[in-house]
Amino acid sequence: MRGFAVGVMCLMLVGMAHAEAALTVVPNPVSMQLKLLDSSIKPTPAGGSVAVRMVLENPTDQPLRLVGASTPLAGQTQLQTYVQNEYGLTQVQTLKELPLPPKTEVLLLPGVLELQLIGLTTELKPGLELPLKLKFADGTERTVRLKIEGETE
Repeated sequence: MRGFAVGVMCLMLVGMAHAEAALTVVPNPVSMQLKLLDSSIKPTPAGGSVAVRMVLENPTDQPLRLVGASTPLAGQTQLQTYVQNEYGLTQVQTLKELPLPPKTEVLLLPGVLELQLIGLTTELKPGLELPLKLKFADGTERTVRLKIEGETE
């Protein structure tokens, strides 16, 4: 009988350990705390390209690195910046990542530092919501919804 009681106790302890593991709270990734403070996208015909204007805030104490984005409404996206070459001409430079330092706001502005949507699969009309999946260096992703600017019909 004593062996049976010990066996039951062992099973209870194992069960409690599994219950505790099931209750373990996984902390939110830093990317989930990123704030989209403002955004705009100009109406653009299908097949075209457009730059997204966004203000992103990293309110945390941890740095973030944006490494890409995707949307079902464009064939591809690119993080881009504009630099002057040795002749004084402005050239587009594709970025592999965009640092989002702790406790800062980063402005993505067309013609300066931007997220370019290339090969639009549909016309971006005023009032349309564009789902945009932001991809981070730590492997996390976060989807935000951006409205196309302008008057709706």
